[in-house]
Amino acid sequence: MVLHIALKDLKIIAKDIKALISLLLMPVFIMLILGTALGAIFEEDNGISKFPISVVDKDKGFDSQLFVGIIRDYYGSIFELEEDTEEAAMKKLRSNKVAAIILIHENYTVNLSNNREVKVDVLSNNEEALKGTFTFGTANGYMNILSISRKGYHAFMETATASGNKDFIERGLNGNIMMKIATRLSEELIEFKESTQKETKPISSLQYYSVAMLVMYILFSSVTGVTLMLQEKENRTLGRIIGAGVSKFELILGKCIGLATIGALQSIILVIFTTVFYRVDWGGPLYALIILSLCLVFFSSGFGMFIAAIGKNVKAANNLGEVLIMIFTALGGGMMPFYLFPDFMKTISSITPNRHAMDAYYKLMQGTDFYAIAPNCIILFAAGLLFLIIGISKFETV
Repeated sequence: MVLHIALKDLKIIAKDIKALISLLLMPVFIMLILGTALGAIFEEDNGISKFPISVVDKDKGFDSQLFVGIIRDYYGSIFELEEDTEEAAMKKLRSNKVAAIILIHENYTVNLSNNREVKVDVLSNNEEALKGTFTFGTANGYMNILSISRKGYHAFMETATASGNKDFIERGLNGNIMMKIATRLSEELIEFKESTQKETKPISSLQYYSVAMLVMYILFSSVTGVTLMLQEKENRTLGRIIGAGVSKFELILGKCIGLATIGALQSIILVIFTTVFYRVDWGGPLYALIILSLCLVFFSSGFGMFIAAIGKNVKAANNLGEVLIMIFTALGGGMMPFYLFPDFMKTISSITPNRHAMDAYYKLMQGTDFYAIAPNCIILFAAGLLFLIIGISKFETV
């Protein structure tokens, strides 16, 4: 009886041309439109193109010039570095002529030599948030290396002084050890970042919006299933089914299986279509892609059951479901890439189901394995289970 209920819903959907267009053709067209029209957001090679930054060196000492030289020499393919006064740099930042400023304060070299706190600020333009974040990460990475090497140097000196070994002290004071440590750590960091960039595949605009629309329309499929359920409730069909000896649990289980099957078939069709016609690489391994999709479909079914219980009637459920899905999509990065969001929006985005599903698909596209997406899958499954439990406990068949 459970499978009979699920198959009945599938047959109704299969005969509904409007529903098929909404669930299959609409996402295909929107994927293409958004992926093509907004491709510029992802840059020509899907990475960060070279951009100008200002460096203000108010110290003009040996270590501050070393800092500037490393940024220029090792990151010249990313930064168009311009050395400016603080006033000139701020003027360029306000007029959008540079994406960020690295400001090295006075006494940088002296404080560094005496193992005291140094101050380096990174100022960015709100309109270039991603590039500002990248600049901060680069400067912060260098400062971390410097901190490690300085700590190593001072630990060496303290140990040598305590032991009274003059030879060690003299070798430390000549600065060679310090330079060797700094150079070695710098080389290792640069090698690490280069290898990371090579191993992590970039995401294209078509890939991004194929995922975003897949997630959104799988959620919409649950609303379509809920509409059928509530129509049967209003027509008293559910009451007659219960009266025929079918338990409430069997009825809801059959409906949930129907919802899940609709979502699963939809995801299979959309993944295959985008792979064949749009050349979208969904990554792998295949079993990880399947598990992730099943977790998303399970969440969608639980969410649909929740909407059915809260919405009470067809119109209310449709409106509530569509509004929540659009909110999830907007906050989750389905309309604008979430890495362009301000910090507080990124925090809000991280609690939406769309963001967790999209993050997991992108990780697979970038070449990671199942273990990298396991937390996302667990969150989707747990949220779906919670929605399902609430929906089952609140849903009324009559």
